[in-house]
Amino acid sequence: MARSSFLLPVGLMLLGLFSLCSSSIPKTYGRAYEPATLPCNQSCSGTLTWTKFGKQDSTLVRCDSKSCQPKAGFELLHEEFLGGNLSLTVLSADYEDRGWYVCSCDSKPICDVSLILSGE
Repeated sequence: MARSSFLLPVGLMLLGLFSLCSSSIPKTYGRAYEPATLPCNQSCSGTLTWTKFGKQDSTLVRCDSKSCQPKAGFELLHEEFLGGNLSLTVLSADYEDRGWYVCSCDSKPICDVSLILSGE
């Protein structure tokens, strides 16, 4: 009984912390089954990765000075990367694509964006 009475306040505290953090994350609004662009107006002269928060092995694109390798359904053109546009495009945003994305340069987060989709 003592354990469950301890876990409830900890759970509520974590929920509140997540709510506080997620409210400060920039939001991008898109429509289901249409392209959605997640903006990142930073610079990266090293290795860039976009990942989806909370998913293991969730690297969606990796770019360096030679090329960009996106997973199917995502796009970041190498020319754009070299020109300083680090924005990731979800080519046909599905409801499973909703969530928090993080862009990192040399493993250091530089942008985070929450993708929110409206109905059809």
